[in-house]
Amino acid sequence: MPSLIRSLSIMKVIIKMKFEKIFVCIAISIMIITPCFARDIKIVTFNVWHGMNRATFFNVDEYESPERRNMRFALIVESTKKLAPDILAIQEANTIPAYVKKLSQSLDYRAFWRITNCGIKLFGLGFPSNFSEGLAVLAKKEHRIEYIGDRRISGGGIQSDYFSFHTSSARYITATKITIDNRHLLIFNIHAHFALIPHEGLDKKIDSLIAKEKLPPENKKTIGDEISSGYQKTENEILKLLSFVKEITSKHNYPYLIAGDFNTTTGSPAVQKLIRELGLIDAFAVKNPGADGFTWDPFTNSNARNYDGSPFRADGKTLRKGVTALEADFDRSVPRRIDFILLSKHFTIEKIKSARIVYNEPKDGLLPSDHYGVEVVVEDIPRN
Repeated sequence: MPSLIRSLSIMKVIIKMKFEKIFVCIAISIMIITPCFARDIKIVTFNVWHGMNRATFFNVDEYESPERRNMRFALIVESTKKLAPDILAIQEANTIPAYVKKLSQSLDYRAFWRITNCGIKLFGLGFPSNFSEGLAVLAKKEHRIEYIGDRRISGGGIQSDYFSFHTSSARYITATKITIDNRHLLIFNIHAHFALIPHEGLDKKIDSLIAKEKLPPENKKTIGDEISSGYQKTENEILKLLSFVKEITSKHNYPYLIAGDFNTTTGSPAVQKLIRELGLIDAFAVKNPGADGFTWDPFTNSNARNYDGSPFRADGKTLRKGVTALEADFDRSVPRRIDFILLSKHFTIEKIKSARIVYNEPKDGLLPSDHYGVEVVVEDIPRN
C-alpha cells in the first residue's frame, strides 16, 4: 500500500511538471507572436490668455467682463476634453493657483504650476488684486507627474504662492517629469517676453506716427533703442532656456520636449541656436512643410485683433502711445507662428504621427484665447 501511494505521488509530480512546462511554452509562444503595440502620446501647448492690460502697478485693466471670461474658460474645458491630451502645457493662467486648480479639477488631471507675475502679495492678498499669472503643466491622472524645477529668465524680486515682491515683469521656465507606462519624459514650459520683432516697414510705421504727431520727431532714436532692447530681452531669455535645458538634462537623462509661447518666430537667431545646439525637431514644421501654422493670427482671431491689437488700452478710451502703439499695430497686422512644441533628438520624424493647430474653432463667435494652440501626437516615449 505505501508503495502504491508513493507511485501515485510521483505520477502527480510528473503530471504537474508537464503542465507547468506546457504553460511556460504557451506563454513564451504568446509573447513571441503577439506584437508590441506602441502607445500614442498626445501633447498640447496653449496660451490661455489672461485678457488683461497693465495700466499702473496697482491697476491691471481687464479687456472683458467676468461673464465673458467664464465663457472662455468653459470653452477651453470643452475643447480640451475633446482633444484629451496626455500632457497639457499652458501659459498666462490667471489667477494662479485658483485657475489651474479649477482647470485640473474640470478635466480630472493632475497639475503643477509656477507663479511668474503677481506684484506685492502676502498669502494672496496685495496689489494688483486681480493679477497673479503663471505657467502650468497638466497630465492625465493615470500618468505620474513630478516637478523638477524652474528658472527665472528675466526680471527680479520674489514670486511664490505665499509671498511675492516685484515691481517689474518676470519670466520663467519650468521643468516637469511625466511618467507614462514606466517611461519618462521631461516637459520644459516657457512664456517668453513679448517684444516687437524687427520687420520690414517698421521704420515707415514710426515715420507715420511722427507725421500724425503721435510721436515727437526727436523721440525716433529713443523708440528705436527701446524696440531693440525689448527684442534682445526675448533673445536672451531663449538663450537662458538653452542653458537651463542643458543643465537639467545633464542630471535627468530622459527624452524631453520644449513647449510654450516663445513670442518670437523661428527666424530668431536665439531660436535657431536653441534648435541647432540641442538637435531639436520642430514638430509642426516637419509634419506640415510649407504651412503657415500661425498661432497668432489677427485676421482670423478677433481676440488678437480687437484687444491686444486695439489702438486703445483696455479701458477703450486711452490711446496707446510710442512703442505700445507700435506693438498694437504689429499685433493686429502681422500673423506669425510663435507657439512651439520642440522635440528632443531622442525622437525621430517617423515617430511623429501628427502635428496641428488647435483651439482655433469658435463657438457662438467666441474663441478660447488670443492665441491658437499646438497639438503633437508621437508614437510612444522613446527609450533612453
